[in-house]
Amino acid sequence: MNLQNVISYIKDKLEKIFWPLIVCYALYLVFEIYSYYDEKESFMDKVYFENMYQAKFLTLALILAAALIFKVTGKVRIASLILVIPAIITVGTFLIVMLVIAGLAILFILFGN
Repeated sequence: MNLQNVISYIKDKLEKIFWPLIVCYALYLVFEIYSYYDEKESFMDKVYFENMYQAKFLTLALILAAALIFKVTGKVRIASLILVIPAIITVGTFLIVMLVIAGLAILFILFGN
């Protein structure tokens, strides 16, 4: 495979992945709203709690708004990239953390008392 085929493959996938990513972000938003109301009563520092969730909601709103604005203006690839890059960072971080946890678990099993 040469570089041109890879680039055309990625461009083709970016045009098809926009709405599934919007659905994933919407489900994440519903989960965060549920978490907000579920944890609200048990959190001690209300100011920190409000600021934490305000930052989460603002970031999510900015990502969704930018993607939808680019989608409406006809720039579907850029809109998909706006959604894909945070998703890749999140999934990549999750996978790295899981690998580190699995590695530490193996080390504790092998060398622990």
